[in-house]
Amino acid sequence: MPVAVTLTVLGLYLGCLITLAGWIGSKWEHSHELSRKVIHIGCGLLLPISYWLQLPRWIALTAALLAMGLVLLNYQRKWLGLIEDVDRKTYGTIFYCTSISTLILIFWNPDPVAMIAGSLVMAISDGLAGLIGKGVQSPTWRFNDQTKSLAGTTTMLLSTFLILMTVSHLTGNVLPIRFALLVSLIVTFLEQWSVYGIDNLTVPIMTALMFSLAANSDQLLAFFSNTVPLKTLL
Repeated sequence: MPVAVTLTVLGLYLGCLITLAGWIGSKWEHSHELSRKVIHIGCGLLLPISYWLQLPRWIALTAALLAMGLVLLNYQRKWLGLIEDVDRKTYGTIFYCTSISTLILIFWNPDPVAMIAGSLVMAISDGLAGLIGKGVQSPTWRFNDQTKSLAGTTTMLLSTFLILMTVSHLTGNVLPIRFALLVSLIVTFLEQWSVYGIDNLTVPIMTALMFSLAANSDQLLAFFSNTVPLKTLL
């Protein structure tokens, strides 16, 4: 696909995403968090979509770095309240852009599947955990001055596991179930430790690193060889 067409498709997608988030924010009261999560999830999907559309790596990395620069300016100037409109001090959007840039820099060429897994977990699992955690009543606790809930934590754990196993199955990378569960537990803990929104950096990078480690280590796969791959259950 020509680069111009790819950029047009991605631009239309991003425009629709921002329009949807803005419409949600103006349609219902107290919907700022939902609007932010729409942006959070939608922007995370940009990375796998860009790779699937065969966008050149240098363009993807340049765009991610430019986005980081704009987010840094917005953090100071507050041009787009939709991004920073939260009731706590956080650098989550800065860490978000940093993680996307890091995933592209490290994993785009050598291990794109790991890159996609990390991006999807950050976008979908972390995004849904925030929404469901606040939208569903369940037991809560305080951890590092952050309020966490059973519903949100369970959502993070289960959705991460499902994403890892789905990506593993669709790409032919046999990820042992026990190892996928271990990764899910680790990144769920990292999501708990989300001071200043740093989980937007630690969760995707750790997911990608561990996925890549499993996919490229025969010894590790052998260690977990007594587990059953997802595709044998389908």
